Amino acid sequence: MRRPVFFKNLFRATGGQATLEFVFVVPVIIAVLLVVAQSGHMIYRKNILQQAAREGVRVISVTNSNQQAIQAVVRACGTGENETPDIRIFPGGEGKRKIGDIVTVSLIESSSDGGLLNIISGILGRKIFIKAESSMRMECQEKWK
Repeated sequence: MRRPVFFKNLFRATGGQATLEFVFVVPVIIAVLLVVAQSGHMIYRKNILQQAAREGVRVISVTNSNQQAIQAVVRACGTGENETPDIRIFPGGEGKRKIGDIVTVSLIESSSDGGLLNIISGILGRKIFIKAESSMRMECQEKWK
């Protein structure tokens, strides 16, 4: 006696199919979550650097002091002394700036904080940098003490 087709398909072995799909899908989901988290961290660092550049150029605009501007940038970045970004001030000399001149503060940070960015840097063969820049008109010519 032959079994009906319905019972034949009912008793086929399909128990491992869900496990196999799980094994293939979970690593992809984890990779997507890591990329999203790392992208969010990069955007966060970019916003921090942009705010630090604004703070630095504001201090220079009002005080005409490079040293105070560098201290303001370090405070705004919230990092230790060893982790400060590369700070460039143009024009650089405190004596060269006059009222009405445009002062620019540029910050460049290497994104070597580990994680997925190190893997991407290795694949690309170069470092990834986060840059921020802000400009403002000078309001004070002489250096405040």
